Amino acid sequence: MNKEHKPQGGRQGLSSIFSRLFGVLAVIFLVVGLMACSKNDPDVGAEPMDLTKVGVDLQGGIITGTTTAMEYSLNSTDGVDGDWEAASDGSTVVAFGDDGRVYIRETTNPANVRLVISLGSDNMDLVYLSDVSVDIAEGIIKGTTTEMEYSLNSTDGTDGDWLLASDVNTAVTFAVGRVYVRAASDHTHKRPVAIIAAPAAAPNLVADDISNIIVGLAAVHEYRVDGGDWIAGPNGPDLTGDKSVEVRIKATAVTLASEAQTLTFTTDPVDIVVFEHHFDGAETLEELGYALSSTKAVISDNMSVSGTKSLAFLETSGTRNIGRYFNSENTAEKYENVTVELWVKLDLQAAQSANTLIGLYDGTTSVARVSNFSTTIRYYAGATITEFNPVTSVIWDEWFKLRIEMVGATFNVYRDGVLLGSGLATDGGRTEVNRLYFSTSSANTHSYFDDIKVTYKPQ
Repeated sequence: MNKEHKPQGGRQGLSSIFSRLFGVLAVIFLVVGLMACSKNDPDVGAEPMDLTKVGVDLQGGIITGTTTAMEYSLNSTDGVDGDWEAASDGSTVVAFGDDGRVYIRETTNPANVRLVISLGSDNMDLVYLSDVSVDIAEGIIKGTTTEMEYSLNSTDGTDGDWLLASDVNTAVTFAVGRVYVRAASDHTHKRPVAIIAAPAAAPNLVADDISNIIVGLAAVHEYRVDGGDWIAGPNGPDLTGDKSVEVRIKATAVTLASEAQTLTFTTDPVDIVVFEHHFDGAETLEELGYALSSTKAVISDNMSVSGTKSLAFLETSGTRNIGRYFNSENTAEKYENVTVELWVKLDLQAAQSANTLIGLYDGTTSVARVSNFSTTIRYYAGATITEFNPVTSVIWDEWFKLRIEMVGATFNVYRDGVLLGSGLATDGGRTEVNRLYFSTSSANTHSYFDDIKVTYKPQ
């Protein structure tokens, strides 16, 4: 036997055995300890849940900003005792009492607890936020009190700038984003009132630079001229001369005004008069250049405007038509962008109906026609007699000024300066005319005309 070799044993051997035994026991104790951990213990190193965004709507009976990872108590006195219930996702419906406290806590980390609000006269006056709303068009937050604050740039009801609200309504300038209100005495008692969307696209209207009108302008629009104040449609401004006009869709209670469309108007060319007649009773119709197709068209003996006699259609049977070529020496000569203005009077007869037509023609072919037909004034869309929108009633027994204004292959109609229809298509898309035409076929109306003026705009 090798004298230098000694068997392992004694104290050194026992030390090795105990060392291994202690290692095994440590592992066992660690596993048992982990298994014994409460399910409510927070994860090691986990961030506590943010409870600051939880609020209440007392009038609505809800705790706002909750998740299913939270629980609440309505009768806890210290955030530990009392009864606790699981919260719902988004908001939690509850029955608030007159007194007490509302606590919220993280379900898996009960130590992360927060007092949301204390109820009762000894703690606070209730501030009801559920009736607050917005009216963007009026520029007000409605239903506010001086016990509230509001924000137009908060993203979560906590950040952003906050201002004290006014009593009843609070005047503001709305912008894209969220509108929040909260109790001034308790910033956790808050409510999102509205989410304001970006403005809609600008409208697509047409600047008629010849007629100096905005085609398509309606009650939903508003406009401003050269950077002035916004004015509601549908009646447009005086757009003669050089002007820049912005048009947009008006704001509503829940939407911002749309983006603005810019329209440009320029100084008009001088109108050239084709002919103009003011009947004075001293000349016959033929002398005035009218080509009579019936003897029923005569100078009235008893109707006048500013002392001048009028062209009249009397109540008799037979054809009552009359027309005049613009250039009697060259009847084929035609003009574009023609406007006719004249005074008209319809003398009501027994059956209370009318059928008096006034139009611009290309020879014998109609181009732009208006008819006082039955009980309403209408226009012709091709061969179809069509109501204006809105429907416009006939004016009886008084003079009114009628204007038919051609713009390329469309025409506009005014009565006493009020636009009845714009952008109306001419018959067959025609753009040129050479004749003014009158017609009446009803035996129930005397029709009178005076102060007739025809002009055109040179290109």
